Amino acid sequence: MGTITELFPKKTVGEITVEVDPLTYWKLRNEVISDEFVKYNAYEKQEILDTVLSMNFELYTLVLKLRERLGE
Repeated sequence: MGTITELFPKKTVGEITVEVDPLTYWKLRNEVISDEFVKYNAYEKQEILDTVLSMNFELYTLVLKLRERLGE
């Protein structure tokens, strides 16, 4: 498995390579998501929120299992 920095690829601008720091990357992504989210109707927003909440629950469950395995 790779490192966290591999999730944020270097962008090539001409002959110059620019490395985007993770915080800036996620802030820019969140702005794009936020700008698109306001365009959806209430039903579509509810579907998205339901999906996000279920993903959050799954992640929480995985964290609890990991803590058990680590003995915390």
